[in-house]
Order: sequence, then C-alpha cells, then structure tokens
Amino acid sequence: MSADRAPIRVLHVDDDPDLRALAAEMLALESGRVETVGATDAAEALAALDPGTVDCVVSDYELVDTDGVELLRRVRERDASLPFVLFTGKGSEEVASEAISAGVTDYLQKGGGRETYAILANRIENAVEAHRASTRAEDRQRRLEQVVETVPGCVVQLDREGRFVLANDRAEEVLGLTESALSTRTYDDPEWRIRDLDGDPIPDEELPFRRVLDTGEPVEGVRHAIDWPDGTRKVLRVNGAPLFDGAGEVASVVFSLTDVTERLRDRRELEAMHDRLETLVSNLPVVLFGIDDSGTFTLSEGKGLAALGFDPGEVVGREVDEVYADVPAIREDVARALDGEPARGRYDLEGSVFDVVYEPVGSSRAETAVVGVGYDVTERTRRETQLQRSREQHRTLVENFPNGGVFMFDSDLRYTLAGGEGLASVGLTSADFEGKRPSDLFPPAIATELEDAYRDALAGEPRAFEQSFAGHHYRVRVVPVGEDGTPTETGLAVSQNVTERRNRRRELRRQNERLEEFGDVLSHDLRNPLNVATGRLELAREECDNEHLDDVEVALDRCLELISDLLAFAHEGTATVEPTPVSLDDVARDCWRTVETGGATLSVETDARIRADEGGLKQLFENLFRNGIDHGPADVSVVVGDCPGGFFVADDGPGIAADLRETVFDAGVSTASDGTGFGLSIVKRIADSHDWDVTLTEGDRGGTRVEFAGVETA
Repeated sequence: MSADRAPIRVLHVDDDPDLRALAAEMLALESGRVETVGATDAAEALAALDPGTVDCVVSDYELVDTDGVELLRRVRERDASLPFVLFTGKGSEEVASEAISAGVTDYLQKGGGRETYAILANRIENAVEAHRASTRAEDRQRRLEQVVETVPGCVVQLDREGRFVLANDRAEEVLGLTESALSTRTYDDPEWRIRDLDGDPIPDEELPFRRVLDTGEPVEGVRHAIDWPDGTRKVLRVNGAPLFDGAGEVASVVFSLTDVTERLRDRRELEAMHDRLETLVSNLPVVLFGIDDSGTFTLSEGKGLAALGFDPGEVVGREVDEVYADVPAIREDVARALDGEPARGRYDLEGSVFDVVYEPVGSSRAETAVVGVGYDVTERTRRETQLQRSREQHRTLVENFPNGGVFMFDSDLRYTLAGGEGLASVGLTSADFEGKRPSDLFPPAIATELEDAYRDALAGEPRAFEQSFAGHHYRVRVVPVGEDGTPTETGLAVSQNVTERRNRRRELRRQNERLEEFGDVLSHDLRNPLNVATGRLELAREECDNEHLDDVEVALDRCLELISDLLAFAHEGTATVEPTPVSLDDVARDCWRTVETGGATLSVETDARIRADEGGLKQLFENLFRNGIDHGPADVSVVVGDCPGGFFVADDGPGIAADLRETVFDAGVSTASDGTGFGLSIVKRIADSHDWDVTLTEGDRGGTRVEFAGVETA
C-alpha cells in the first residue's frame, strides 16, 4: 500500500458517545481509509496521544474538562504539526479566530447530514496527506543532507532563487569556497565567470540551474568552466536533478559537481549511481513516459510496459497518434496536457486497464513537454466490478426474499442491510432498519433475545429460535458471515414467517383429537361386534356347511382389515413428531426388510442425512414400498434418491393416471379394487406433520414418483 493510501487513524474527542459512534460510521462510509477511536475529554485524548498512534485529532469545542482550543494548545506542545480539526456545533468568528491563532489545521461546524461528514472526511484526508507529505519532505531533506555528507563527490543544493542552501565538505575542494562562503553566492554570481569550454559566456537560460528549474527535467554531463577566488580555472562536469514539493512544483535543485580536470573516482561513482538509477526506473511496476511538444514519445520505461505488449524504449521516436490510433481518449488527454493542462484517464488497453496521469513540464526548450505515469489497475478494476455486481445481486435477493426478511448487522449490532417481502407485513421498510439496533425497533423482550443471538453469532456461534411479533410468528436463524466458529465483524439473520404453518399445526392438533375419538370407536365399538360375528361364524360352520358362510367370512376379514388401516391412519394423525438426525439410506433399507417384497428390488441413491421423526419416516417408507409392490409387477424396482429440497421414492410399476394424482392422498381412495385407500393418505399426514411438501409425478422409468420438499438437512 502506498503511503498516500495508507489508513488514517483519527482521534475523535467529544463527550457525546452517540455522536462519536455516528461520526465513526459516517467517516468510514465516506472514506475507507479512516479508522476512528474516541475520547470523552481532553485528559483522555492527551493520554491516547502516544507518538505515531494518531494521524489526526478531531475535537468538539465544548469539552467536559476544557475547550477544544485549549486542547489544541496542549497538543501543539507535544506535536507542532499534527493535523487538528475543530469540529464543533459552536460556530463564531471569535472561536474561529482563536483556533486559527492556536494553529488549528481546519475548522468545520457540525451538521446532521451526510454532506458534512463527506466534507470532514475530505478535510481529514487532505490534512493528513499534507502532513505526511511535509514529513516525507523533511525526511527526504534529512536523508539528502546525510547522503550529501557521505557522498565522496561534490554535492550542492540550490533553492528556487538559485541560492546555495546545502553543500558538503567536497564542495570546497571543487568550488574553492567553504559552505559559509557559498551561502553568500547564487548560481549566476559574476565572480564565477562562467564560460563554456571555448571561453564564451553562457546565456542564463542555458545554465544548468535555469534549465532544471524551468523544465523540471534533470541535466547530465554539462561542462563549463568557473573561476576560483584565487583565480584558478576549473572545468566542471555538472549533473543536476529537481526536487519536487507536494504540489509537483520544483522546490530546489541538487547538483553533483565534478572537477573533470582531475578525473578520479568521482566520475566512476557518478556513473555507478546513474546505472543504479536506470535499473531502478526500468524495474518500476508502472509505465513512465515522456512526450515532446510534437506528440512524439521521448521516454518509455517501467515493467508495466509488458502488459501493453511493449519493451522499454520501443515506442521512443513514434507519435502518440500512431501508437494509439484506435484509442481516441489517449490522444485527447495527451493534447490537453500539451496545452498545459494536467490530465488523467483510465483506458482498457490490450485487455489491461491502466490509470494514467499526464503532467505538463512547461518549457519550450525542453526535450520533453509532458511526463506521464501509468498504473496497471486491471485486477483492482476486476475486483471492483465483481464486488459491485455481487452487491447488486445480494441486494436484489434480500429485497425479494419471500415470506420473511434478511438482515445484516455489524459488530455494534447495528443493521447494515435489511430487506424481504415480509417487512411490509409488520409496517417496516429497509430504511427503518439501516443504522439501527434491535432495541431501537422492537419491544424489550424481542430486542434482548435478538441482540444476545447477534453477539453469539459475531463470536462464531450460530443461533436458531422462534419469536412472535405484530401478530406473526417467525423462525429466526442467526449466523456469522465467515468461517464457522470464528469471531467476525459481520452477522446475518434470516427471519421466516411461519404463522400459517403454526396455524396449520394447531388445526392438525384439533383434528388429532377427533381422530383419537375415532380410534376409540374403531378399537372398541366396531372391533368387538366384529369379533363376536367372527366367533359366531365359526360356530355356524360346525353346524352346517353353506357357501354363503364363505362370503360372510370374506366380508368380515375385509372389515377387520379396514379397521386396522383406519387405526393406523388415526394413529399417524395423532403421533408426536420429534425430529432427530437420521440417515435416509439406513432407514430405507431397514424398512425394506420389514415389508413382504417377493421379487421386488430396492436401490438407494442418496447418502443424505435429514431431520425427521424416525418412527414416522419408517412408516412413510413402509407404506410407499407396499404401495409400489401391491400395485406393481412381481419384479417391481423401487428407488430412493435426492431431489431439490429433499428426497423421492419412485417405482417402475404401472403408475397412477394424471387425473387421479390429486385425489390418491385422500383417505379411502385407492386405484386397486381390493385396496383400503389409506396407505398414501398416511404418507401425506406424516409429511404434513414434518412441514414437508409432497408431490406425486411420473417417474423417469414410468411408474410412480413421490417427492418430498422443504426437508431440513442434518
């Protein structure tokens, strides 16, 4: 990460914790670089000001223990240049004047809108970047002074007025003057008697200092002669380079001066330094280029050229209009820079995306009129595009979530995203949630349960529970957004409206009560008379042999069979469902062994584990297996497998006609003349007790396929 895009640590001093929290959120929203820590008063703020821990202080004017201007004075005693922004609701010319006198970096009145925080974020960034640039400039100057003192050659630094501001010890050997004596001279002092190698005066605009200052470009290998104070004539080889300030203007010029009348190690050192500089430029992960006033490339260096299909120096001497004939935006931006206006552009070139900055250098005599730097932002652009697309898809999904809501929340338990069709049913909108906590929206009991679950999820532990609100009943699941069991900064909550399902269960319970009564009638009031009739039939057979008695026996057996099925049907309607994790494979194979299968075969094509009542699931499989065997050929094949949302049971028997598929789940309906019609009805009731959706279709190989959806996996 470059220094200019590094995170910015802000100390926000205000006695209102809600305002500090709001400011932290808004600043983070407006600038992804700002990281905010809070302090209630001046004492706490000063205690937090360890060197290097804070990049900027933002303070209210009215503090608990003092005021913002007094805090500023105390901060300045510790750090005279640390950015300090007075962000206050108390605005007056007197406060502003006092703050400016105390050295405040910026002054801004509070406001409730996002625009105020956008301005505050911008001013913080500008102040910190300026401070960092100033610090870097001071560091560069210190390093320069250290380098100058250690370089074996003569090195001097001149300010914009051409005055000597720095010279190392070797300067006296090359220029014949001490550093203090040099401080009284300028680059064009007449006592130098500057001449070219032919002895002719050199015009001011051609002197090395003026060329570097005017063009912003370095000079190398310029030779001219000077006079020492004792009249000795020296020929110097001059190499000069500009030093820029934060605004990109030439702030000073550094020269390396070599007495070429005595070619010694200074020349070799300078050549070695030149080689290292050339290697550095060639390996920079950017594109560096220069363009003259005719639109011709004068420089092209940097590793970034490879992404454009060029080698370093390959386009030098070619015109921009030729190289980028099919990219009008580049030609337009270069033309703007040649007219003296800095330009910036983003281009898709050869499949790579580059951000390019053009800077005019402004001298009619300069070989290069425009310099530019290009940055390969292909990967960053791709990530930004994917992120934006993902956000749009996510928001669309959330906003259209059926029969409930989806909510994202941060480490402060505040909602960052909310949506779903179910919000309107309780009189809320997405905007009502964003930035709020559950305690801001819901009654205490509901809010407390939600916030406890959110904290658990942020700690890495998912939660699931049910709640009632505004006449609706919801099933809520809360999970961390990250790896399971790992603390995270973001959580996700999904709320599903199960009011209708709950009402259906209540209705089923009422039906179960009636079925229990019905079961009592079947088990006692009907079975007992039939048992008596069966006994009397046996006595009648002992007294006479009449073919009518055979028909009576068949009818009685049929009645007892119907009673058994009706009892099973009633029992399934009243059974308590206790879901546990079960294996579809294990349960299906166990049930197959309890059914009269004859020549039928079973194939299990799933290894899924689901949550179900094991006893009820076994009866579901047994009834489906019997149905396939009873209605199919002797060698019928039965398959159990996965389907979207659950599982299926299919056979390759004769199947069920399309016009009967909607009624076969009704009690007493059978496609066989000797069937009781309760097998599939029991299957339907078991599915309903688990809140599963059951569908009957034709199988892939013909026959019957029964699908179960809405099944919860284990």
